[in-house]
Amino acid sequence: MFLTDSFYGHRTILARWCGRPDGLAMWAHLQHGWNAAAGFGTKYVEGMGNTQTLDRRLPVLVWNERNRAACEEAGLTDVHVVGAPFAYLDRILDTGPHPAGEGTIAYPLHSGHGRPGSRGEAEYTAALLEREDGPVTVCLYWREEALAEVRSVYADAGFSVVCHGGREDPYFLHRQREALLAHRRVVTNRVSTALWYGALLGREIEVYGPQFASDHEAREAWWSEREHQWWPEVHAGPVAGAEAVAMGRDELGADHLREPEELAALLGWSGWRRPLTTVLGAAGTARRALRTGRNRR
Repeated sequence: MFLTDSFYGHRTILARWCGRPDGLAMWAHLQHGWNAAAGFGTKYVEGMGNTQTLDRRLPVLVWNERNRAACEEAGLTDVHVVGAPFAYLDRILDTGPHPAGEGTIAYPLHSGHGRPGSRGEAEYTAALLEREDGPVTVCLYWREEALAEVRSVYADAGFSVVCHGGREDPYFLHRQREALLAHRRVVTNRVSTALWYGALLGREIEVYGPQFASDHEAREAWWSEREHQWWPEVHAGPVAGAEAVAMGRDELGADHLREPEELAALLGWSGWRRPLTTVLGAAGTARRALRTGRNRR
């Protein structure tokens, strides 16, 4: 029903967890990325992210307790902590202890839609060269990866440059998980979703490097100050082992994962709404395919 519910393969992952066929529409609003506040950028909730209007008749599904508290403070009532889809994927694919990994994967802060701005790849590359003593892979958001002038800055420094795909790719998180497991360290210049994914997988995590310029300097300055206050550990040096895992579990709500039938009920995949989810899901899939084709041209 809502475009953001299928971002990064979330709907596909949750359908697999619930034992349901892929393509069912969700009768709920699902948080699509890590967020330090409400988990949604809406006219109801002051937070960071894409702007969308929430249908207050539907449940709001968030990743962690802080997201729930922020949503309820903003006036939302039917709010449920269910954990991040990535945490469900890790449970689904769990085959034992995670490998140690080698080298570092870096996630430069990506630009927002319509806001490429003046970034600072050269400065961030210099910071990586100074701090990292092994092979470095730089993962770019698909908009930056499509720009030769951005890719070349990292490639010319000797870094591998990858992209996990577009956000409407249902296997995005599968590729991201594989990439994270292949590396020992996850670094970024801004506390973000990928950092906590790496922490959950037992990677060493750290935040450093120049902040990229944007069209919202006041907001960026406010956020930079807050993230240093709220997560001083990751700015002070590497965080590894049990401490990193605990931080990742907390931010991704890994202790709040729902059992399959309970989650299916929250998503509208059981009961009287079940027949409608198939029809609405098929229509949504067709619209996304058409939109993706247009965006790629």
